[in-house]
Amino acid sequence: MHKFKSRSAKNVIGLKLSGTLSRHEYQEIVPYLEEKIKKYGKIRLLIELDHWEGWGAYAAFNDMFFVIKHNFQIERVAFLLKSEADKRAVLLARPFTPWSRDNTRYFGPDESEAAWKWIGHGVLTPGNINLLDEEFDLKDKKTKTKKVRYGPKQNILIIGGGVAGMTLAALLQQRGFEPSIVEAHKESIETDRTLQIWPTAAGALKSLRLYKKILKASTIISSFEVYNSNGDFLHTYDNSQLEQEYGPVLLVPRKKLIKAVTKLLHPNLLRKGIAATKLKEIEEGVKVTFSDGTKGLYDCVVCADGVHSKMRELILGPQPIKYAGMIGWYFSVIPNFEFPGGVKGYRGKNGYIRLSKIDNKIYGFACVKSEDSKSENKHLDLLKSSFSNYPEIVKKILNLIENTHSIWNESFYQLESDVFVQGRIAFLGESAYRFLPTTMLGDSITLESAVTLANQLSCSDSKLVPKYFKTYERHQLFRIMGIQEHLMPKELQPFFQAESLANVSDFSKNLISEEAYQSFWKWFLEEGF
Repeated sequence: MHKFKSRSAKNVIGLKLSGTLSRHEYQEIVPYLEEKIKKYGKIRLLIELDHWEGWGAYAAFNDMFFVIKHNFQIERVAFLLKSEADKRAVLLARPFTPWSRDNTRYFGPDESEAAWKWIGHGVLTPGNINLLDEEFDLKDKKTKTKKVRYGPKQNILIIGGGVAGMTLAALLQQRGFEPSIVEAHKESIETDRTLQIWPTAAGALKSLRLYKKILKASTIISSFEVYNSNGDFLHTYDNSQLEQEYGPVLLVPRKKLIKAVTKLLHPNLLRKGIAATKLKEIEEGVKVTFSDGTKGLYDCVVCADGVHSKMRELILGPQPIKYAGMIGWYFSVIPNFEFPGGVKGYRGKNGYIRLSKIDNKIYGFACVKSEDSKSENKHLDLLKSSFSNYPEIVKKILNLIENTHSIWNESFYQLESDVFVQGRIAFLGESAYRFLPTTMLGDSITLESAVTLANQLSCSDSKLVPKYFKTYERHQLFRIMGIQEHLMPKELQPFFQAESLANVSDFSKNLISEEAYQSFWKWFLEEGF
């Protein structure tokens, strides 16, 4: 027998099944579901089983074709089980259930409200719904906390709402997780920083179905022209062969990437203006105390709060961060003159500046040598004076910067560490390992790492999290050790090592050869796929 639940609304459909589903009944159900799919694009099913005995032969055969036809249009399936027999039946037959099990969950007879809230999350009910801290044990017919939660049912906290944290959250949500995210800043930090994304990192964007959108918002670095501070041409680095073999190298505004990823997330997963102040690992998980006085217990915690990570220092103590003797600025302006296309760099004795046009804006990255890591506080005056003797086009662009609010500045710090995890706590992005901005690979490693960590958590359970975190750590160390090994040519080291960068006497005379450039990036891309 079958019966549609009166609580059904919009694309959320409640269906009660009992006994054996006959051919006649199946032919009544399918047109109704397909009508909802046609109207809403996707549907969510809450299927209540009450001593269900499975399909008749016709229904079983045709359910397979229904799922093949509508696999990507069945967004969520919740099973409300009344008995152990129902559990066995659903595991064998899985009625109306798509191939991916990421968005399929099971509830016991006393969890009807929890099932309806989960299936309607983002459609019928407001707010962030955390419903799977408890699961039903059919043997006891009581609600109790299970010792082990599998895959998406794990309770995960992400600390940090930047590129690393938000990308990981989106990847986990795509796999059926509902991670909690806290960001210490109450308001989003909108910066004009650009991210250089190599093809190995594009996998994260493709997985999230954002690649085409980000591609439109980016400029493709097919080549990179270099001039000295007098405007004399020095060299062109050609990415065309790498692009043909692996895909384009993108330069994208950071805030556009953050905005695109944030739109994918359920709005109440992220809490802004909240910092984690205390973490304590216990047998059941990680106890976290927040700045608003609330507390939580999580199966694992991912710290993605940047190179000056307070969480890393809290857990591991003072960190070996090296100052590289340089400070830098990111900025953007709307030009009132024609700017030639492509990416152009101008190098002088004490620093260099890179300029590129994306849509109607010119985005810049500039850096100069400075013994004082706090010189960045001088902001705009220091930026303009450092490049006052450069070609006219550089000075015209810098003169368009009206105030310090349109500048993002930072000192060049490098964090080299071989510790990416500590029990149930993992570090991601620059809180794990920070490459110098001059390397042009830190952003790509961050996106690669987010994919690796999301994959490990998808395979894990709440008991084995530390072991899967160790696998993530081994993968990251292998990647970084490979990068370090391929930096042996002396001409590459100044751009990757803090000590070497500080000793560069003239950046216009410290160019990487085309052979070394092509060799390194070909290896980097080949190993990253």
